[in-house]
Amino acid sequence: MGKYRTRELTQRVRYALLAGVAGAFLIPQVAAAAPTGEHDYTAGVTVGRAVTASGTGTDTNITATAANNVIKWADYSVKQGETVNYDGKNYLNIVTGGNTSAINGTINNAGGDLYLVNPNGVIFGKTASVNVG
Repeated sequence: MGKYRTRELTQRVRYALLAGVAGAFLIPQVAAAAPTGEHDYTAGVTVGRAVTASGTGTDTNITATAANNVIKWADYSVKQGETVNYDGKNYLNIVTGGNTSAINGTINNAGGDLYLVNPNGVIFGKTASVNVG
């Protein structure tokens, strides 16, 4: 039973990585920056084929028309006092820049799966709050 569960988990990881790699090639746009209070991208800019990021003040809202989405970010960090709201769908966030992702604010995705992949690492600070599922 242990081998079967390990094999199932390994297959899921492979599928997730494959989806991420495939999605990276399918999505030509790259978000200019992480969701930060300054919002380095223009509100309403499309960061994927069916994904839109918009923001007001310290809030960033990510919405999509598809159930499963891949977003490629140049940088992704959430400062203390900032909030990133995903619309409840499934998101694979791939960070391609050279910085570590520092999560010190709030990330919400009620009802959906959320993945954050950064080869340089992801750090959750003491003020971080992640609400998913």
